[in-house]
Amino acid sequence: MTMKEEIKKQVEQMLKDGIIEHSNSQFASPVVLVKKKDGSMRFAIDYRKLNSITIKQVYHLPLINEIREEVSGKKIFTSFDFKSGFHQLPMNPEHKERTAFSCWMGLFQFIKVPFGLCGAPSTFMRAMNELKKYISSSFLIYIDDVILSSNNEIEQLIDIEQFLSVISNFGMRLKLDKCEFGLSEIKYLGFFISEKGIRPDPRDLESIDKINPPTNLKELRAFLGAVNYFRRFIPECAKILGPLYELTKENNFKSSKDWNEEEWKAFRSIKNKLKTPPVLAPPNPKESYIIETDASIKGIGAVLIQNKHPVAYFSRTLKDTEKRYHINELEALAIEQALKEFSIYIRYRYDNYQDRQ
Repeated sequence: MTMKEEIKKQVEQMLKDGIIEHSNSQFASPVVLVKKKDGSMRFAIDYRKLNSITIKQVYHLPLINEIREEVSGKKIFTSFDFKSGFHQLPMNPEHKERTAFSCWMGLFQFIKVPFGLCGAPSTFMRAMNELKKYISSSFLIYIDDVILSSNNEIEQLIDIEQFLSVISNFGMRLKLDKCEFGLSEIKYLGFFISEKGIRPDPRDLESIDKINPPTNLKELRAFLGAVNYFRRFIPECAKILGPLYELTKENNFKSSKDWNEEEWKAFRSIKNKLKTPPVLAPPNPKESYIIETDASIKGIGAVLIQNKHPVAYFSRTLKDTEKRYHINELEALAIEQALKEFSIYIRYRYDNYQDRQ
């Protein structure tokens, strides 16, 4: 099928589904076709110019800490996928003309929210959180990725029935072949979540392990960014990466072919740590915690422990001014930063701090 035929097919389908309509707008963004992994083509609009003059909407997206607290101790999970989620929300009539796009068939504009608008994700999140008001179960949302978590099978069935009833009342539809029901472990935002806790997706860790030693600053920052996403699973992550972070400072970078032993050790060590990351235990808000801290000239770190199992790790390198602190001041800084980092868990329910020597 030619690109012209593909555009015709998709435009006609969207007209039939009531997603777009003919337009006489003064706006006109171009159409792009993106090839998907299965070989099919995804119809998209290049809204970069429109987005550049759009007032950005800020809406809170859940942090992994918040997600873990929400599903703590849950045993059964179900995931839902909304069918073309954005297309289920109506466009503000006053703004429809701004979504106009042109192709060989003419000029069209969206009746429903299109993909590609910078404000679409936050708009969808607000809509999902409206749904959440009518649902009593543990209900996690990240854009159009939705998970229900329950304590047992009976509770799960009740939760599913309630969820389906609510979205039906709102006129929203699911893509059934993308939904998964009654799982003991579920993947969410790159992590596997179960009753036992949370662990990284091994495929993501394998991808990091395959990264070659960086030859330029962009590659180094990309490597550090990939590792940083899993820092909560790595004890003393910042301390290990310290020599590599030093290379990101102004005029400090050097290619891996010029690294010294300390820099190579950091690169290899962090990869080894990621090969066997711990499963972080689910936090129990009804029980107390222990916070163990560590401080040295190389950085500060802490581990949050409950029932002898790690719940989360924290670490960071020192700022230049902090490097002049006395060791007692560094120990106090480690405690202060640990309290801030773990605040969502502890909420003043901690037993003691231990500075590990």
